[in-house]
Amino acid sequence: MKHFATVLSIVLFAMLSYGQMDKQDAPLSVTACDLYEHPDQYAGKTIEVRANVSGADLALDDFANQKSCSAYMKLRLELPQEAKPVPSFNLLRDEAYGDLVEKQHNGMNVTATVEGRFDPAFVWSDQKRSRVGVGTGEGYGKKHRYDGRIVLRKLSDVVARPIPRR
Repeated sequence: MKHFATVLSIVLFAMLSYGQMDKQDAPLSVTACDLYEHPDQYAGKTIEVRANVSGADLALDDFANQKSCSAYMKLRLELPQEAKPVPSFNLLRDEAYGDLVEKQHNGMNVTATVEGRFDPAFVWSDQKRSRVGVGTGEGYGKKHRYDGRIVLRKLSDVVARPIPRR
């Protein structure tokens, strides 16, 4: 009986710990403006943000938000296998991810809910670029032209529209 109680307590402890890990790992739902204005608050955390995804370098922007923002960052998506340090998660290559790749390949304007680790390096505020977070010394992407990145874990709610012709 004593052995059974010990095993039961270990199982219950493991179940409770697992539940706590799920809560800690749940993404923080934010806006792009939240990331721009408070990058240190979200640095290294798993976040979820709605954004436009464009170009071969997977640039992120929030053109739908009409709220004036006091800061700005050039953000991009980065696949986990390209990120250093390597994240503790893998990219979920599901239907939503396939949809993004297909729509981008077809030259469409894609908006999606992006979930991943937020890594800021710089922020633009009061017309100057300031270092934030624990990012790389020079920024992210080709020629280090991005101020921050979201290391992609998962996509959802992918919506695509044709880009208007001029």
